[in-house]
Amino acid sequence: MKERSLKKQHPFAMLSKLTGSALLLLLPVIQQLLYRPQNAIEIIGSMGISALYAIGVITGAIIFYNTCRYKRVGHGIYLERGVLIKRKCTIPFENVSTVTVERNVFAAIFGAARISVDTPAGMSKKRDISLYMRRNKVKFLINKMLNGLKTTFLYTADNFRMVLMSALWSNPMTGLLLLAPLIQKTGNILGKEFNSIVIQSVDFRTDLVSVGITPAAATIANILVLGWAVAMMFQFFRYARFSSSRIGNYIAITRGIGNKNERYTKIHEVSALTISRTLSMAMLKLRSAGIFAVGSGKDKGDKSLIAIAANDRELGSAIKGIVGFDTHYRRRLRPEKSRILSYIMIPLIVTAAVLALVSLLIFVPILDDLYFTALWISLAPLAWWIAFRVYAFYNSSIGYNKTCAMFCGYRKLSLVEYVIPYQHIQFVEIRQNLFQQHSGFCNVRVYLYYEKKAIHTVKHLRLADAEEIVKQMERRIG
Repeated sequence: MKERSLKKQHPFAMLSKLTGSALLLLLPVIQQLLYRPQNAIEIIGSMGISALYAIGVITGAIIFYNTCRYKRVGHGIYLERGVLIKRKCTIPFENVSTVTVERNVFAAIFGAARISVDTPAGMSKKRDISLYMRRNKVKFLINKMLNGLKTTFLYTADNFRMVLMSALWSNPMTGLLLLAPLIQKTGNILGKEFNSIVIQSVDFRTDLVSVGITPAAATIANILVLGWAVAMMFQFFRYARFSSSRIGNYIAITRGIGNKNERYTKIHEVSALTISRTLSMAMLKLRSAGIFAVGSGKDKGDKSLIAIAANDRELGSAIKGIVGFDTHYRRRLRPEKSRILSYIMIPLIVTAAVLALVSLLIFVPILDDLYFTALWISLAPLAWWIAFRVYAFYNSSIGYNKTCAMFCGYRKLSLVEYVIPYQHIQFVEIRQNLFQQHSGFCNVRVYLYYEKKAIHTVKHLRLADAEEIVKQMERRIG
């Protein structure tokens, strides 16, 4: 049988490299603006330096393209790369833990896709192999890896919920919708007061400034709301057409419009299952689930979800069909009711401080009309924060069953439950601060490793009960 020859990447790899260096190409432009050559010799010299710099960046992209070659061997992928240091390796398919396929709009135009391969021995922030290949070759490689395995379970996300969750998940939403009316109100009030107090004592030309304040405030408010709408649209495109499935011993996750992402992860490489929900999701009785596995933490954002905006029935079915973890508690420990103040103490302190600051507006005459608006706007997110902490208090817990340990606690404004098979737990730690040492309470922290250390904490549990339940976990870990 004739040996396969080495192949270069898809030519789109050069364009991708140049795109990543786009900011560097702006340096010659900045140099021209700041240096401002005065005569012909200086102009020619400056342009020559800029041209050499641009040529260097382009040459680097060409070298990157020409010095990276690959071929498919019978049991895996062979790769050669490097200039000063030549590297050669073969990664067997059986040792691959995660394969990611990405294709954005520009790559699709050129018929290219980027395939990234991770093994458990890979670096925490860099993939073992990352190549641009033709889409048909990527598809052939994936089929070779799956080797005729059949799909045994399929989950698809509801489109209406995707739109709803995109609105709720867009980070700018809360700030924009809360700040927009305050900015507009501030502009209106300041415009009127500025016009009545200042204009009468200065030149008439100052009136142009006062007239512009209100339209400017309205423009800023509209821009902020538009920013939220744009963020929501990008969020929807990111998660649209979401589906996850179990294909043999692989978990397959597909999502995205425009920037399509596919991920294939071996089931035995999954270190933990996470079930998360925000307060708004809890009100809608929806939750999302994701996995911790080698390769899942190397991309920005959460690209390891297996179920998104699902109700309890859909989520339970997806977890059982795709991951197979047992999420039912055999024993569970929750914080005592007397500890609720510990959960809401920080939000209460911040609320008191904000009330004190806002109250100072009473003593600023030109801002009298702004007082109640500022008070209402500032209290809304703080009230939401307190409500979430109360929700987190009633749902935080640690527990276990025959195969897994469960740790449910809050992280920022999300309640996250970790379901961890005992063999993937590094150790469980009980921590006490000075106040807890006197009160007899503690925090429980679990450590796991998937490609970097991950920690999850459940707070304000009674020490004696926590020690007893942690001992039960440690017996199973051992």
